[in-house]
Amino acid sequence: MSDRSNPLVAALDIGSSRICCFIAEDEGEGVMRVLGTGHQAARGVRGGAIVDMDAAEEAVRTTVHAAETMAGETVRSVVVSLSGGAARSERFGVAVDLGGEEVDDAAVEQARAHARRHAPPEGHERVHLIPVDFEIDGSAGIREPRGIFGDRLVAGFHAVSASRGRVRTLRACAARCHLD
Repeated sequence: MSDRSNPLVAALDIGSSRICCFIAEDEGEGVMRVLGTGHQAARGVRGGAIVDMDAAEEAVRTTVHAAETMAGETVRSVVVSLSGGAARSERFGVAVDLGGEEVDDAAVEQARAHARRHAPPEGHERVHLIPVDFEIDGSAGIREPRGIFGDRLVAGFHAVSASRGRVRTLRACAARCHLD
């Protein structure tokens, strides 16, 4: 990657019929500018799952290389989409004792740490964990808890998990293409 003040984001979609990659630049304020794209017929993939690692690796390399060439950039890491029926969604809450103090970054991070310890379903690996709402001392519907005082913070989380084997296979495919 070149030395840019705005970070690059690369996304890779390994679908059943096509593999796509795009490289974009974060211009700030929620604006992304696409610098390069690449796409290739999906080889080695069936039903959203990699079934032939060598063929999938070659297709991913070709796709990413096309996007890099168009963008004039080299990527080292990608955000990879999960497809197929392997994903599961779950919502749960975790509580943090505030002791009458103000909710600060440390309290929110403590809630995230508790949520990360919440086990995904058997045979699954957590791939996404985001807070969706907060409650302080029974007052629900709080979108941003920082700065509010209370005794107990309850954070509601949305977690997405996927088949451990599929996640590991996708990670291995990316690693074989020298991508994190």
